[in-house]
Amino acid sequence: MNPPANCVFRGETLLGAQTMMDQKVMEVRWPPTPGWPGQITEWRAAALGCQALHAEIRTPQPDGSLKLVSETRAISLVLGNPDPHLFEDEPTYAEVKPSEAWRRTFEKVGWTWGPDAEQYAAQADNAYLVSVKMAGR
Repeated sequence: MNPPANCVFRGETLLGAQTMMDQKVMEVRWPPTPGWPGQITEWRAAALGCQALHAEIRTPQPDGSLKLVSETRAISLVLGNPDPHLFEDEPTYAEVKPSEAWRRTFEKVGWTWGPDAEQYAAQADNAYLVSVKMAGR
């Protein structure tokens, strides 16, 4: 994908430009989402393929103001190639179907595994098994 030079995709609004972490960033507002009155704004670094270095989600309050409900912010930026060891498989890693990985996550965070999760996991497992078969593993 080749992002636009100003990091603004169809339907989005460019609010301005500034510098963040020595990178020129574009402040971009997502288009409204049907059925959700909230607002999402990202600060995207054009030289980094429009990667967001900062993002905020705000929801409207009864008085008409917007309340910040989520914020994601890069805390450091190191340019260059990553350490190749980050891409090596550890001998203790085990390949599991998505449902198994999700069940473990649900268990760790104390969530209930219900019928919706089961249905979604079954679909993901089917897609996973097709990809494994196509890869010849």
